[in-house]
Amino acid sequence: MTLGSIVDEGAKVRGRAFAEVAKVRGRAFAEVAKVRGRAFAGVAAVVGIVAVFAVAWWVLPEPEPAMLRAAWTWTGASSDPDVWNEATNWSSAGGACPFPCSTADDVTFNIDFDVVFDASRTIDDLVVVRGNPDRDQTFDAGGSEYTLTCDTVSITGIESLVTIHVNGKAAIETN
Repeated sequence: MTLGSIVDEGAKVRGRAFAEVAKVRGRAFAEVAKVRGRAFAGVAAVVGIVAVFAVAWWVLPEPEPAMLRAAWTWTGASSDPDVWNEATNWSSAGGACPFPCSTADDVTFNIDFDVVFDASRTIDDLVVVRGNPDRDQTFDAGGSEYTLTCDTVSITGIESLVTIHVNGKAAIETN
């Protein structure tokens, strides 16, 4: 073998070696690009999700507050007339208003009462437990057409001769 042929063979081997190195490096760079591309795509997806939540927070209306269930008992402590929406006429364990005002409210009358409705209202349950037989118990609308709508109406433990009136244009109805 001559020196020239040895150099030629060396160049061929080197050429093949460089070609293989170039292929390996090319594949390695391609894999790095794929990984980086996925990483950037993942970051872009997270940024996109955050952007959607940010827009929703600014654009969408606030959800309605949860209804507060309350049990109300009539005290009749305000001055006459005893209007439904006066807080001093009621004792309660919570609620959305200082008087029964929602479909989640249960209302109990267990003392003598003369209630004047100030508006039509819808409550959950109305319970009249007892009354004085010497005195009429009254629901009144003060000359207006107001209706108290209840899921259930229960009149229990009433002594004989107790009269419950729904006066004038007032009405009590059940679902």
